[in-house]
Amino acid sequence: MHILYIEDDQVDRMAFKRMIKKVDSLSCLCVASVQAGLEELAQNDYELIITDHNLPDGSAFDVLKESKLPVIVTSGISEDPRETSFESAGAISFMVKPISAYDLKKILARLQPQAVAPAELFDLTYLKELSDEDQEFETEMISIYLDEVPPSLSKLKREIDQNQWQAASETVHKLKSKIRIMGLRHALQLSSLVEEAFRYEKIDDETLQKAGQLIQSLETSLAPASQLKNQLLNP
Repeated sequence: MHILYIEDDQVDRMAFKRMIKKVDSLSCLCVASVQAGLEELAQNDYELIITDHNLPDGSAFDVLKESKLPVIVTSGISEDPRETSFESAGAISFMVKPISAYDLKKILARLQPQAVAPAELFDLTYLKELSDEDQEFETEMISIYLDEVPPSLSKLKREIDQNQWQAASETVHKLKSKIRIMGLRHALQLSSLVEEAFRYEKIDDETLQKAGQLIQSLETSLAPASQLKNQLLNP
């Protein structure tokens, strides 16, 4: 996948180019303005744009307006009030700088599952320790994940819609063992925060946003997990 990265800060550009080396099958070109980005798009083929929200000659809204490619908007502000506006304008995601390889892989897995190898999305250290190189055990654990996570997510969505916070807390708690075995670190962090908030009914916009992120993260993981299972069955 070839990415166009639009960012006027030199340090952020250097950090992104170094980070992207950690993700197989990705390449990028960096430019520093909206105009340079649009000129590059007119001359060369790209599959994804990642752009800072504020640029010297415009903003992410200008990029979203002019491009038909998927666009990720970035910001140095963790709770940028414009996040919803960017997504309403067509952005597929909003990321806080500095961009981590882990978070980028999650988005790419949703956008183009084949672009990210399953082994890069999951930290399988714990599973490997348990299996002691027993691939049959590893396949069984991944099968349990694939079988149990989708209905659990459907259940969790219903419980949230019906304000059944205690039940939702229990559902998240039961998901954690599956998340842990697959090494989804960010999802595990989210699940702990959401479980506690639901248990004590500390329900606010931030809690619901984190619950949404957890659900999206797990839904995104299903296709790569299935691919991983197939790799174990057909080495």
